[in-house]
Amino acid sequence: MSAVLAAGVMACTALPVPMLVLAQTVDPDSDLGRFRALRIEAARAVQAREWDKAVAASDEALIIMPSSGALLLLSAQARVGAGKTAEAKASLRDYLARGMVVSKSSYPQLSPLWDAKLDQQLIANSEPTGTFKPLQRHVALSVAEGLAIEPKSGKTYLGALSRGAVNVVNNGVLNPLYTLADGVGAYGLVLRGDDLWVATSSGAVTKGYDPAKPAVAEVLQIDRQTGQVKGRFKDDTAPRRFGDIYAGKTDLYVSDGQKGEVLRLNNYSGAFEVLIPEGYMGSPQGLVENEAGNVLIVSDYSSGLYRINLDSGDMDRLEAPANITLLGIDGLARHGNDLIAVQNGIKPDRIVRLRMSADWKTISRAETLLRGGEGLREPTGLQVVSNKLIFIARSQWSDVGADGAPLSVTPGPAIVGEIELERIPKSVPRFSEPDARQTRP
Repeated sequence: MSAVLAAGVMACTALPVPMLVLAQTVDPDSDLGRFRALRIEAARAVQAREWDKAVAASDEALIIMPSSGALLLLSAQARVGAGKTAEAKASLRDYLARGMVVSKSSYPQLSPLWDAKLDQQLIANSEPTGTFKPLQRHVALSVAEGLAIEPKSGKTYLGALSRGAVNVVNNGVLNPLYTLADGVGAYGLVLRGDDLWVATSSGAVTKGYDPAKPAVAEVLQIDRQTGQVKGRFKDDTAPRRFGDIYAGKTDLYVSDGQKGEVLRLNNYSGAFEVLIPEGYMGSPQGLVENEAGNVLIVSDYSSGLYRINLDSGDMDRLEAPANITLLGIDGLARHGNDLIAVQNGIKPDRIVRLRMSADWKTISRAETLLRGGEGLREPTGLQVVSNKLIFIARSQWSDVGADGAPLSVTPGPAIVGEIELERIPKSVPRFSEPDARQTRP
């Protein structure tokens, strides 16, 4: 799919949150719109035992998103019903080859498909892979979503959702740098020079939240030394819920998981503009630029990764290699020419490396750096520092209910971990499209 984001240069005023909130309106002609319609058609046909119709709809949906686990399982069910056992087994094999797991008892109709080889693959997909080094453990319940590291000093900043605070870690202890209003949590964090940029939003998980009050979504520019707010940036044209944030070469980006949009703050000042308008993504999350700063990759939790040419506005969805699904990706970071992704939307949770082509138009291969195991639970924010990945390995999202109330009197700690990455070769593939936007008015 290729779409030109005409609204990419349109101010917000011209237009009428794991935080998975589906876009309010989806363009029916977009990849996501067509996929959702076909998925519903396939599911209803399976329920009605209209097997040929279910096969046709699932096939068409898989052409759009071939790595969708839900559709691969629907395809297998439809083919079992249609008596196409070999094809059904191929769908199940594809599903497992992408590293996903499934409860066999939840799909009894697929029981004739299982054999020793598929059973072995299912077991392998469930087993832990890789290890990480725990750097910090914070026992107090905070629900850590965003993380930022000062590369030279290694000083860590963590956002706390449950208590609505931006914290700095001193000698392993969380100390408030800035306290937010009641009911407002700190989601994405990113450093740029002496400033810490924080994406904040109101939500039920944060202490003091009142659903009767107007929703709050604001990006704060905070002096990381003094904790003083130097700038506030918001958009009041629509109810928003800011999540991930990224400091690009010339601009700041923030994802809105409620509206399904990505906003841009040109030259880190002025008013937000819509880069990716409502209708193309269900729940945009992580964001990362290439080295040249003219290509942006955005992860949509519900439909995968998208490549945006920041000069032309062209948007293309990336295809997944055969050994992975790109759905359920939360945070993104760049290491050399590769992407490092936190994938907490499929289980077990994992950290993956995506080997990118020089122009970032294709993913040549995918590698799982870390999957499952003790200490990895609902991972969230991440940052590459030199040849190390620093990330929130255990965020405490699993320790609270939808209303933010603890599920246990002794919740597990928030854990910040580290993975050693391979050193970047001296000659790294580079790609530069014509750049007409070194600065913007």
